[in-house]
Amino acid sequence: MRPRISFAILLAFGAATHLALFVLPPGSRGYLALYLVWLLPSAAYAWLLWARSSAPGPRPARERPRTSSSALWMDGLGLFVGIATVGLLIHLFGPYNPHPISRSHRWTQGSAMSLMFILCTAGCWGLLRGAPGDTEAPIPDGSRLVRAGGWLRRLAGVGIGCWGAWLLVLGLRHWQQSDGIDRLMNLMFVVGGPLFLLLGLTFALRRGRSGG
Repeated sequence: MRPRISFAILLAFGAATHLALFVLPPGSRGYLALYLVWLLPSAAYAWLLWARSSAPGPRPARERPRTSSSALWMDGLGLFVGIATVGLLIHLFGPYNPHPISRSHRWTQGSAMSLMFILCTAGCWGLLRGAPGDTEAPIPDGSRLVRAGGWLRRLAGVGIGCWGAWLLVLGLRHWQQSDGIDRLMNLMFVVGGPLFLLLGLTFALRRGRSGG
């Protein structure tokens, strides 16, 4: 199995893990425990691939050439390490542990799980699609799955844009009634709402490299 496909499968399991994390109650330590259930075996497998690619020594002529360390890093290891590191920081220091004086911890917790789900899903899709012009990509240009992915991207863009508009409305509606940390949360909504709206419009209106 090509390393690209292996890391795509690991990220797909990561996306499914964070989808399952929505059912846990706020503040549960199960968030970190379940994340580690995915992270530790995935990291061990990634380290095994790295060790095999870095191992010196002669190999039989009939053996398929191994992927070099630098090629392995570009073939999905770097993306996996980046997403896994972001996830570890979120689960260690992030909003899975609700702030005792904030009334918005449920929202913050859901936002963090949504972010990790999007990162894992986007990483998986990017590895399966490959670089533009890659004829050996597991999901080639012009396939039915790519066309379906284009429609899904548009729907996701519309959803993200509506989400951003809703954030902006919430922030403006409760701006006068908030103070302290709630005022800070409203400021995040007022600033982040337009950013999510712009991001959603970008996803919805961008043309894919296959023309869709």
